[in-house]
Amino acid sequence: MAGRCELLPNVFEGYVGYACYLIVEGQKTQVCWYERFPTHTFTLAAEKAGKPVLICGFVRDIALPKQDLSATSLSLNINPLPEPMPAMPEANNENAVETLSNELKALEKTLLEASKDNAGKTTRDLILVQNRLYAQLESLSWLQRRLAIKGQLPPLRGWATSPDVLLRLHTHIMATRPKVVVEFGSGASTLVIADALRQNGVGKLISIEHSEHYGAQSLATLQAERLEGWVDLRIGDLEAWEGEHLNADDAEKPSCWYPVSLLEGVENVDLLWVDGPPGATCLFSRYPALPALADKLSLTAEVWMDDTIRQEEKDICERWAKDHGFELEYYPLEKGLGRLTRPVASYVALAPKPLTVSNDDVHPEHALGLDFSLPEEKC
Repeated sequence: MAGRCELLPNVFEGYVGYACYLIVEGQKTQVCWYERFPTHTFTLAAEKAGKPVLICGFVRDIALPKQDLSATSLSLNINPLPEPMPAMPEANNENAVETLSNELKALEKTLLEASKDNAGKTTRDLILVQNRLYAQLESLSWLQRRLAIKGQLPPLRGWATSPDVLLRLHTHIMATRPKVVVEFGSGASTLVIADALRQNGVGKLISIEHSEHYGAQSLATLQAERLEGWVDLRIGDLEAWEGEHLNADDAEKPSCWYPVSLLEGVENVDLLWVDGPPGATCLFSRYPALPALADKLSLTAEVWMDDTIRQEEKDICERWAKDHGFELEYYPLEKGLGRLTRPVASYVALAPKPLTVSNDDVHPEHALGLDFSLPEEKC
């Protein structure tokens, strides 16, 4: 234990001395005077360890030794000193060094492997992002080739439908030539669907939107491309949904959906594209789409759900498939796509029976008792 006394500068002038001593169990001990080096080390005997100790010190003028100028004290407890460890034999020292060396090498190896794993994971993540970005750029390039529009597409990031889904949607419509398409949630998909219908020369898109703002944007885009004639854009504020819903009755956000009145006159829907309302509306906000249109679908109708990388949309699709007899398939696109189709047996009509042609139908002269058949027909 070391104690140090220092005189504050400019407090005293002249020749002064310092003193320090200990009081252990009321007994003054180890008094030390010094003048030039105000530092002193105190050493306590082992039996004093753990006893309360008071460190005292004061300063006095050398010319007036009986007059103390300043004094202070500090009390503390001294913990027992740890027992010294016995010296290890030389052989044990060598073993310890070897053990420590091996542990350091193992630690170095572990750190190196962890560094490689982290680097490998970072590399894999970068490759994954690169591949996803390339897939979207490739899909966008093919989509632009297929479209017959003069202007540019709306931004396809953020909430918008991703290029890979739009490409698949455009390709499907041109291949299947649907007569009636219904979409919930207008935007880039409205333009893409309308373009496919115009190229087909047949079909109508009924676009249901809740926002006046986004509805106006969609209409302006259609008008700029002279596609408004292929789209029936219907806008209405979301309202309470009274039918069955996956959202709980006591949910924080009550079930809301598009006004059912917007579906007036909709019949024989060949393709239902569901990309609204927004997920923040309520839990399972897109669920009412199929229940509301179940009796308005054609026999070969398909239902497409965007954003099936989200669990809510997957839960909705699986419930739809179960309740309405659809087969469900997921496509691993950027934001996910769920496709519901009817089982083939449910809509393939029985082929008409072939007409039975009698011999009399081929040779009506038989009715008159005549036979004009060729010799090979009589064999």
